[in-house]
Amino acid sequence: LANLTDHLFDVHLIRHDAYEDAEDLAIAPPLPSMPTTSTSSRTIRFAIRIFYLLSSLTCAALFPHFFALFAALVGSLSVAAFVFVLPSVFYLKLVGSESSFTIRKAAAVFVALFGTCVGIYSSADVLLKLGTSTS
Repeated sequence: LANLTDHLFDVHLIRHDAYEDAEDLAIAPPLPSMPTTSTSSRTIRFAIRIFYLLSSLTCAALFPHFFALFAALVGSLSVAAFVFVLPSVFYLKLVGSESSFTIRKAAAVFVALFGTCVGIYSSADVLLKLGTSTS
């Protein structure tokens, strides 16, 4: 049984006459290298993220009474984009190469415009509530 499993999981590379070097023999082609970023740019991005996080937490600590309205504002913007706008835009991007006008494209444009209007309306509503609660 041990010899059978060794034989089943043994990978053999077959050498063809067309290959000259051992480098030409590969199970899979090499993966393209990922672009590298310098250490200084990574440090700057990390510092910006930390600054954004700390400033957001400071604002939340300074204005605890408005946290619910702030959360509603973020939710109104992000939910409208994630539910209505982005899927429609991605669909249009995928089928955009087709030159013909279809009902599906028209529906995707309508849903994206509807989502944009819903996002603007809900954001304006939250901003109006924020303005009236400060007075």
